[in-house]
Amino acid sequence: MRFPKTIKVGPYVMDVKYEEDLEYEGDATLGLFSSHDLEITLSADMNPQLEIGVFFHELVHAILWTTGANYSEEYSENLCTSLGNGLMAFFKENKIDLFKVAKGDK
Repeated sequence: MRFPKTIKVGPYVMDVKYEEDLEYEGDATLGLFSSHDLEITLSADMNPQLEIGVFFHELVHAILWTTGANYSEEYSENLCTSLGNGLMAFFKENKIDLFKVAKGDK
């Protein structure tokens, strides 16, 4: 699965990129949100289910940033994981195909 190359989050247009061997501070990671670059970067070689979960996690980071939420790093990570997994489960369990919804397909 590949997400669109750009998305709108709040008033911002953000890039969605894929990168091999993604790292954060020297450690392997599956996803990153950069408020400085206005982008979400995902590891290029994930299982499709994991990719969706990681995308939602990073999307929640972006939403929190655009709304001015200022949480500790630990709380923010826990919140993004909880909400990201919750969103993924909601769309999956209700059989909502995000790409069909975005295109207006029924």
